[in-house]
Amino acid sequence: QEDIFYRLHEQLVRKVPMFVTCDTTFFRTLVPKLRPQVLLDGDYAFRVDEYGDTMFFVQTGYVQVGNTDFSVVFATLGPGTYFGEMALFQQKQRIVSARALDDCIMYTLNKKEFDAVVARNPKMYADMERQARSRLSSQLRSNARIEKQQLGKGDAATGQLEKGEIAGEEEVLHSNGLTEPPHSEHEMHDDSDKRKAHAEDAKVSRQLDNLDSHVQELMDHLKCLLDKSKPVFKAESSQSQKTVHLSC
Repeated sequence: QEDIFYRLHEQLVRKVPMFVTCDTTFFRTLVPKLRPQVLLDGDYAFRVDEYGDTMFFVQTGYVQVGNTDFSVVFATLGPGTYFGEMALFQQKQRIVSARALDDCIMYTLNKKEFDAVVARNPKMYADMERQARSRLSSQLRSNARIEKQQLGKGDAATGQLEKGEIAGEEEVLHSNGLTEPPHSEHEMHDDSDKRKAHAEDAKVSRQLDNLDSHVQELMDHLKCLLDKSKPVFKAESSQSQKTVHLSC
């Protein structure tokens, strides 16, 4: 079962830039430390001012990262993305909130488990922290620009963001910028209807993608179990023609 879990979730971890130079032994040790977490539509992974000690990996669904009331949205993260990695190196208050846009399956890695894996390799830990801080610095600048655009706060945004950790994807996959307001109530109503329809279509599309992903995982899991059972089946069949035991 541990091997199946590793094969199903290895890529969630391998695609994180600060882990790319690590060897297979590292991933074999780290991946089993992941813990599943389900967020329903509207649930929070964390809120502004909460102390963080956990990194998040998104397997299915979408998570929105923003300020306290989400009047500013910094990023929308989808399957295969991650956020909150600085919490593995420093336990500070979060300065952003993260909430599910739909039902999400996520995996978490806490600082205690991470420290246990890297404890014997200080150089590896230092390299990972350096990369995480570099990404943080880039994300702080990006978020400051987004906040300036959406709220017009200018330099004040940069000062606020530099207080602590930021959680977000290196590439901003989606953000809500300022747009020209409609020139009439009729246009505003039409625009609102279009946005609602687009959001509903997108949600249905994500649900279908999630369903396809779950089906594929189940098929892969079944294939793996069947492959593992074949040698046992043959060995026991040769000993007895009357009784056959399958073992996974």
